[in-house]
Amino acid sequence: MINIDKWVAGYKVRAFDWVDGKSIYLHIEYYRPGASLSQPPAVEKSFLIPKEEEPKVRNFLHSIVIGLMTPRSSMAD
Repeated sequence: MINIDKWVAGYKVRAFDWVDGKSIYLHIEYYRPGASLSQPPAVEKSFLIPKEEEPKVRNFLHSIVIGLMTPRSSMAD
């Protein structure tokens, strides 16, 4: 069972077991510096991760958050 609710690399991160019992729900929010947490985040994304990946989520959460939230450059450039 996973239950994460903390700040990671400047992002508000929540992770918990999804209702299907086969996935982990990962929700990441970014707030601009000085912004009120009572307002909606500037960016938010949600992901379903296979339950088998729980050890990676626990041990490499920082890298996962950075990887998922870092904009990618277009390969057409």
